[in-house]
Amino acid sequence: MDTSTIPQTSTAPAFFDNQLQMGGSERHAVCRRAWLFIVMLATPLALFLLLLTPAAQASDCMNVVVTRATDGGAGSLRQALVDVCAGGKITFASALTAGGPVTITLTNNELYIRKHVTIVGPGADLLAVSGDNRNRVFFISYQVTADISGLTIRDGVDFPDYQDGKGGGILLHGDLTLRASKVVSNAATYGGGSTYGVSFALLDVTFAQNLGIGGGIYNGGVLSMVNSSMIGNFGLYGMASGLHTTAGTAVISNTTVMSNGVCNGTTCPRSGSPISSNGGVRLPLSTLLLRAIPPNYMVVA
Repeated sequence: MDTSTIPQTSTAPAFFDNQLQMGGSERHAVCRRAWLFIVMLATPLALFLLLLTPAAQASDCMNVVVTRATDGGAGSLRQALVDVCAGGKITFASALTAGGPVTITLTNNELYIRKHVTIVGPGADLLAVSGDNRNRVFFISYQVTADISGLTIRDGVDFPDYQDGKGGGILLHGDLTLRASKVVSNAATYGGGSTYGVSFALLDVTFAQNLGIGGGIYNGGVLSMVNSSMIGNFGLYGMASGLHTTAGTAVISNTTVMSNGVCNGTTCPRSGSPISSNGGVRLPLSTLLLRAIPPNYMVVA
């Protein structure tokens, strides 16, 4: 049978026929248009993801949660102070203290607060941050505003052999509000519990068993102390055992001052004033409580 006169029917789609009939330049043009179309679709999506990622990161760094009681590494308070955004908040996972009180012991120097931050602890009886009798606990940097609550600051040390001898528990160069907390068993040449500060507001805070010139606080700024207590602090070199204000001002109200003494040479404790000032101290008599104390102390107001 002569098949030369029978029309041949192609089984390939017309698209491929057209591609086969195209020259090289035409095929390149089609490819370029296809890639351009893909880029036009992908660009808005990429821009959206690019804008979304910093927003998500900002949201995360505004609320940082401490999950471990170690001094350093992911989930630690030290790392949280690095990760938190300025103006952010640091809290503590409930599981951290679910088994009872926890102490974060500092083995890598003091904790630096270099950003505006709020630190909300679970309670002073549940969480302590300890300098381990070899480090200061908190250094709050210049022009920084911090708000700390619900924890105990303890066992901080800063004498000249360590650093500059200021603030065993807290060295304050900025503004600090300390609430519902305890500052206990810290020691430094100046201000065993804390020293200096532009503005220092204390609400429901206990300073106890601290040692230094101004055993509890050495104040060089504007101090307000409300509903708080200074108990069992010791002043070095015969200086004030509770609070010493130098070139600053202090207003103290509804505050208990008791069982404070001073150390002079090898004699400790001995009689001495719990509060002294080279600046201005205002003590509303209706609210300042000077309690009876053991006989081996003599508090002179």
